[in-house]
Amino acid sequence: MLSRIVSRTFVFFAAVFLTVFAACGAPEGQEDYEKGMAAYEAGDYTTAVTHFMTAAALNHPGAQCRLGICYQEGKGVTKDWGEAVRWYHEAANQKDGEAEYRLGLCYLYAFGVKYDARNFVFWMEKAAKHGHVRAQAEYGVNAKDLKMLRKSAKNGNPFAQKYLADELLDREKEAKDEWYRKAAEGFRKAAEQGDASAAKELGELYREGKVKPPDSDESGKWYRKAADLYRVAAEQGDPEAQLQLGMLYYDGKGMEKDEAEAFKWYLEAAEQGMMWGQLFVGYGYTLGHGVEKNKAEALKWFRLAADQGDDKAKDYLIKLSEPE
Repeated sequence: MLSRIVSRTFVFFAAVFLTVFAACGAPEGQEDYEKGMAAYEAGDYTTAVTHFMTAAALNHPGAQCRLGICYQEGKGVTKDWGEAVRWYHEAANQKDGEAEYRLGLCYLYAFGVKYDARNFVFWMEKAAKHGHVRAQAEYGVNAKDLKMLRKSAKNGNPFAQKYLADELLDREKEAKDEWYRKAAEGFRKAAEQGDASAAKELGELYREGKVKPPDSDESGKWYRKAADLYRVAAEQGDPEAQLQLGMLYYDGKGMEKDEAEAFKWYLEAAEQGMMWGQLFVGYGYTLGHGVEKNKAEALKWFRLAADQGDDKAKDYLIKLSEPE
C-alpha cells in the first residue's frame, strides 16, 4: 500500500475552493473572505491573512480553509503545519470539502499530525460525499468503492478513470481500455497546464502499455515533465514534491538513476518533518543507497518516522536493535 499511496501525488498545492452560502444569503465574514481572496491572488499575502482572520473569527469555513493553506505554504504567516491542521479542522467541521480533503492528506503524510490511514480515508470519504472530485477518486480507490470511482470517472477525473480501470477485471478489457484512454487524455491536459502528478501518471500509463504498446520515448517525455514540475515546487520547499522528485531519481524514470540525488531530496523532505521522507532516509542509511551506511543515523530517522505512526519504521527499529 505504501508504494501505491506515496507514488501518487495529490496535487497538494492546487485545488478548487467553493464559496458556501447560507439560505438567507452570504454567510458572516463573506466580504472579508472575498477581499482576502483578491489580495491572495494579487500576491499580497499579509493583507490576505488579515482578511481571512477576520472572516474566520466569524466562523466562515472558506476563510478558515484558506488560513490553513496560508499556514501550509507559509504565505503571509510563518509556515506552521500545526496551525494549518487546526484551521482545516475548523473548516472541515463545517463540511467544507476542500478542508476535508486537505485534512485527509495531512493524516496521510503526517503533516502536523501523526500518520493515520483510517483518518485519511475518513476525511476523504467526507470530502467525496461533499462533492470534492479528487477526494472521490482517492476514497474510491482506497476503500475499493467502485461506485464512487465510477461517479468520479464519469465526472471526468483522470485519476478516478485510471484507478477504475486498474480495478476492473480482465474480462472487462474493452471497458478498461476505454477508461485508460480517457485517463490519458485527462492527464495530458492537466500535465500541459502544470500538474506534476498528472505528468507522472501519464508516464506510467505509457511505460506500462496501458494506452498503447509500451512507449519508452513517450514515457520518458512525461516523466521528465513531471520531474521539472516537481523540481520547481521542491526548490520552493514543498516536502511532497521533494519526496516525489527523489522517487523519480531513485527509480531512474525519465532520467539517469541517481541514488545520491534521490537521497538528497528525501533528506530535504525529512528535515521538514515529513514521515515518508524520514522513512526513506532511514532506508538510505540502512542500505547504503545514495549515502554511506550509518546505523546510528538510520535509527535516528526511523525513530522520528515511528514517532509519527509509521509501522515500517517501528519494524526497522526492532530489527536494527537486535544483536548482530
